[in-house]
Amino acid sequence: MKDDNSRNKILEVMMTVVIIALILLAGMNIIMTNSMRVQLAKLQNRVSNLETQIRGEKTSQKPSDESESDSYQGDQLESESAQGVEMGFVKDSDSKNQAGLVTNIDTGKAESTKDSELKGSEGTSETETKTGADGIEHLPDTIDSVLNIEPGTVLDESKVDGVNIGRYFTENPIVPGDEVYDRIIDKSYRPNEDIALEELRYIKLIHRNFDGKPQVGELIVNAAISKDIIEIFTELYLKNYQVCSMHLVDDYWTGDGESSDANSIDHDNTSAFCYRFSTGSGSNLSNHAYGCAIDLNPRENPYVKVHEDGSRTTYHDNAQEYKDNRSSATPHVIDENDLAYQLFTEHGFEWGGHWQNPIDYQHFQKPLY
Repeated sequence: MKDDNSRNKILEVMMTVVIIALILLAGMNIIMTNSMRVQLAKLQNRVSNLETQIRGEKTSQKPSDESESDSYQGDQLESESAQGVEMGFVKDSDSKNQAGLVTNIDTGKAESTKDSELKGSEGTSETETKTGADGIEHLPDTIDSVLNIEPGTVLDESKVDGVNIGRYFTENPIVPGDEVYDRIIDKSYRPNEDIALEELRYIKLIHRNFDGKPQVGELIVNAAISKDIIEIFTELYLKNYQVCSMHLVDDYWTGDGESSDANSIDHDNTSAFCYRFSTGSGSNLSNHAYGCAIDLNPRENPYVKVHEDGSRTTYHDNAQEYKDNRSSATPHVIDENDLAYQLFTEHGFEWGGHWQNPIDYQHFQKPLY
């Protein structure tokens, strides 16, 4: 009997401690981890077992320590969940709170769902990518497109996505009323019976300038060769081939096609479409008028006239040093060993450097008309 009284006193003390602990926790609004809940449940369960033994309940009516602990733990957690709502914190059935955190049962620490999913995969790394406006995944912190960047803009190399370089080479039709149309109407393009606006394409691209840096460029070409032009200039860029500048001839407009073309060449500008006559003819349309020709780095690759005495002259004073120096060992000079020559001829273009007189080293064309 004395032993029973002692046990009752011990039981009362333990129950009092547990009750006080619960009151303190609730009063302080402390959010317990799952580990704390389990330990508390086990303590309460042991007290309950001791109470049952003292009262002399039948052994057959008592569940084992483990099963009773599991059952009690479930009831206890359910009760605490209800208390949690009243105290201002919520735990859903997946142990995930409203901030997207999951409680790690082993550590009792809150982890993000992303961290939880990555457990076990540490030590592996993948190149992070993002999806651009065009729906293509590419390297982070890089430029999505150059469509809205001014031609002539020099780009930061680190901002160019070398993994998906094709995103910077685009073609689009020219529509009355759009920005490109407003730039070219009654200049390089005017209504005519030879080439319709619908047959032309505006190409935006990047190229290496003479400093080797990425620079935004533009061209207008015939739709029938637009794919060729994009493939060629993509390859030139990847091989670090340098082009001085690429603007529409309209940026150098002087009032007519031939003099404007001359002005563009004086600025070493690479261009393609311009509805004009062939140089010096006054009556025959140039392949530029159809968007089927391009003049590449024209200062270093001049239009040369050969005279009867064998002397050579060029129309452009700033190109005099290049009229006889025709080795590709000289920077930006085109000959048959030059990459641009190889790419254009592989795509079926003719080179003006093969002409007898005049010789047009800058000129590549693909006659379609």
